[in-house]
Amino acid sequence: LAGVNFSQSCTWWGGTYGTFGANFVATLQATCRTVAGAYMTTSLDLNTCIINASGYLLCRPIHYIMRSGGFLGSCQPTNSPSTGDTYLQATCLDGQGGNNRASIDLDTCVGNADGVLVC
Repeated sequence: LAGVNFSQSCTWWGGTYGTFGANFVATLQATCRTVAGAYMTTSLDLNTCIINASGYLLCRPIHYIMRSGGFLGSCQPTNSPSTGDTYLQATCLDGQGGNNRASIDLDTCVGNADGVLVC
């Protein structure tokens, strides 16, 4: 499956997580192997792949319609996954007036499709 286990075929990853100006960002960048065996650097906006479900981070289901955007509308990233660490952590609104510390293994949501990171 192209949409999982990016860390198995990407040799380096990092990105931009947290506050950028007035917005929260979560962009994963990685160097990934292509089918031909070459390596290329690619990036992916994790807001298109992950949702906040009552304070928990989940992979966006394939047919899920993003009514209010991805998880960044109600979560703030609190770490920066990098090579060897595939877990993204965030503080998320739980829909009942509280906050929840949530995490998700990016390997469950992100894959490598011929050198390109995909949800």
